[in-house]
Amino acid sequence: MMIRLATSAVLLLASLGGFLLMTAPTRSETRKDPVEDRIAAYVQALKNKDPLVRKQVARALAELGPKAKAAVPALRAALLDQDAGVQVAAASALEKIDPAASNRPKVVEEARLARMAAEAARLRDELTRYRQILGDSQATIQNLQKKSADLQARAVAAQNAEQAARARAQALRNQVEALSRKLAKLEASGKIRAKEGENPPPDSVKGVVTKVSQDGLVEISVGTDAGVKVGHTLEVYRMKPKPEYLGTLQVINAGKTRSIARLQKGSPKRSALQKGDEVAGSIMPR
Repeated sequence: MMIRLATSAVLLLASLGGFLLMTAPTRSETRKDPVEDRIAAYVQALKNKDPLVRKQVARALAELGPKAKAAVPALRAALLDQDAGVQVAAASALEKIDPAASNRPKVVEEARLARMAAEAARLRDELTRYRQILGDSQATIQNLQKKSADLQARAVAAQNAEQAARARAQALRNQVEALSRKLAKLEASGKIRAKEGENPPPDSVKGVVTKVSQDGLVEISVGTDAGVKVGHTLEVYRMKPKPEYLGTLQVINAGKTRSIARLQKGSPKRSALQKGDEVAGSIMPR
């Protein structure tokens, strides 16, 4: 009985030992050194877009000391980083990991030259941008100056035209007043009778001569819509090239928008009527 129990125990121990051998990890399956994993992760992080991250990674590598020798190439590249803080942190890490790599004059000089080249490129780009802005500003100023001169010229021309129109109107009024005084003197002396048939429209009517026929009839641009009727009289005058009073028209046929008139007898013999002459119920204030 005892022999049987001993045999069973031996068989059990042998089976357990075989299981342990089967489940034990092999040498190839042994986990890697965690420090190497950290260094590999730090080397990748030195390429991060954030300069603060790159600087902290360089400081972390410095704390590892000579263990981080695998990161020396990446730290040497970081000496050319665009951020000055990253460059300082990388140089400090190299001094603690591999002083020989950190003291190479060629690496330091390359970093200095790279910084100078980057700064020069930045200044060239900035200068180009400012020149473009200056050119656009000058073009805008020239355009505004041109528009200002054009507006000023138009304003002067409009002012001159207004003054000329006022002068012509005043000359016409003076001419009418002079003719009125002369007519009054002639009537007072009995040399002529007062003009008969004056019958201006009740309202202030103004228009222009639109057509003149060979038999002396005149078409004007006002009709019954403006209050003109057969028998009404309108004064006719001309403003250009100089103010001139031409006489009195009497309406012999009134349409809705056009009327036919004839120059009354006794009107002063001046320039012949023509298209564009102006007509009005009165050229003097009533």
